[in-house]
Amino acid sequence: MLQLINLQNARPQYKRQLKRLYKQAFPWYERKPWALLERVSAAGNAELLAVSRGRGQKAVNFCGLAICLFWQDIVLLDYLAVEPKMRSLGLGGQIMPLLLQRYPDKRLLLESERPGAPYTNLADCQRRLRFYQKCGLQNTGVAVRLYISDYLLLWSPGAEASRQPPVFADYQAIYNGLFGPMTVNRLHIEEIFNKNEG
Repeated sequence: MLQLINLQNARPQYKRQLKRLYKQAFPWYERKPWALLERVSAAGNAELLAVSRGRGQKAVNFCGLAICLFWQDIVLLDYLAVEPKMRSLGLGGQIMPLLLQRYPDKRLLLESERPGAPYTNLADCQRRLRFYQKCGLQNTGVAVRLYISDYLLLWSPGAEASRQPPVFADYQAIYNGLFGPMTVNRLHIEEIFNKNEG
């Protein structure tokens, strides 16, 4: 059985494993500074979650990470990764429902690389989109550029959340609210297209 463990309540080994996987799973241009994530988490505006197998004190098998940022009624799933040796075992599909259960009154938002965008592998982008769709996430119709990467914004409402998909202004507000306008300016956040606008 999988469980999500907040690093603030976790054993030191989880922090080391999570930080190692974070650096291994994401390219440098997608990673936020680790100290920044820890600071936002310490302020109560994020959760750095270790994914482990087992229950309670027996949960010693680290198998992944989820890093979530909070802004108003939105949870931005900023990073999701499974340990390389445990990929293709269906763990990602088990983590997504746990996240939706963890934040039932929030709209879950995430970025998925836009197929055909620079610095991406088309097959990997399409595989990730199929995975998220299989998990019940929907395309908001909005594509954004964050630093040098292009993303489609996907979302899912929690059981008690608003049924309105987040828009670009919501996405931009997360970064402005949590990291400040200077950081947003450095990241060059912009809307590429919005299929919902005529």
